[in-house]
Amino acid sequence: MTTSYHGALWATMLNRPVVVLDGWSSKFHKLPAAVRMISTERFERDPEAAIEQARTIHARQPEIAELFFAARASNIAFARDVERTLEVKGLRPAGAAGGPPGSRG
Repeated sequence: MTTSYHGALWATMLNRPVVVLDGWSSKFHKLPAAVRMISTERFERDPEAAIEQARTIHARQPEIAELFFAARASNIAFARDVERTLEVKGLRPAGAAGGPPGSRG
C-alpha cells in the first residue's frame, strides 16, 4: 500500500498487488496496470478487504512481469540517444572522463 505514485509504479513494475491510498493525482490513473484506489479513511475501517481487493485485481490482469525489463530497455535506449546527441554537439556529460575538476571519471 502506498500514497506515492512512484511506489505504485514500482510495485506494478515488479508485478505486485497495489493499494493506493488517497490517489490525489490523475497520474495514478495512468499506471500501466489497474490498482486498488481507496481513501485512507475507508482503508482504516477495513484494511483486509482493501488488500484482498488489490490481490483480486492483480490476479485478473495479464502477466506484466516484463514491464520492468521493458522500462529498463527504454531508459537505456534514451541514455544512448542522449550520449549520441552530446557527442554530435561536442559535449560530455558531467562526471565523464576528462570532465571539469572535481568531477567523477
